[in-house]
Amino acid sequence: MTVELDLNFLPFHRIAGKDWPSLPGLVTAAPTRRAARGREGDHLFIYLSLSGNTPFSSEEYTKLTEKMTGVFYETPGSLTSALRSTADTLNQALLKRNLSTTGRGQYIVGRLVLGVLRSRYLVLVQSGPTHLFLLGRDEVQHLHDPELSGRGLGFSQTTSLYFSQLDLHPGELLVACPQVPDGWETALLGERGVTTLETLQRKLQAVQNEDINAVVIEVQSGKD
Repeated sequence: MTVELDLNFLPFHRIAGKDWPSLPGLVTAAPTRRAARGREGDHLFIYLSLSGNTPFSSEEYTKLTEKMTGVFYETPGSLTSALRSTADTLNQALLKRNLSTTGRGQYIVGRLVLGVLRSRYLVLVQSGPTHLFLLGRDEVQHLHDPELSGRGLGFSQTTSLYFSQLDLHPGELLVACPQVPDGWETALLGERGVTTLETLQRKLQAVQNEDINAVVIEVQSGKD
């Protein structure tokens, strides 16, 4: 299957004013020959953010996202079912961990964005009160529905999911974040027309924040 579009990911990761080159929990994956039926043309990205009062290492992020990627490409059938199974895998892992540390008052909550690129369409799942902004050719869309996406993963057996689909075009930009950094919502919603990745990067970096966890996604023309 020809991919008409590619996605270029630019992570924003700042802790206590220090910028880091990578973002734990951000993973992209392409289908292999062993992908289950229905997953052959699905290009996946996982954007996972964990918070709470107990540390979570980069290695633990990697183990979780590798397990989620495996579940996605091993699940045949509809895309909705594969995405739901992937999110459920994460929820059960976090729930098990939280139940084991309840007596010590420790917990972790997950916020998750899953995206699957098919041709020029991006199917999205949000779990937890995450935010997605599409800086489109004609308008800026803000995808955020905490009533549907729930309060986060790892608290109950139920995995709340908010599904959406975007029809993408080259040159458009998406911004995803578990929490919108101060000043970003005004900056993003004030965009008019398609801007460049470099221009948006400078604009967002100019907004002073000590802590940032976000990713900017550039939509590019795909390669055959």
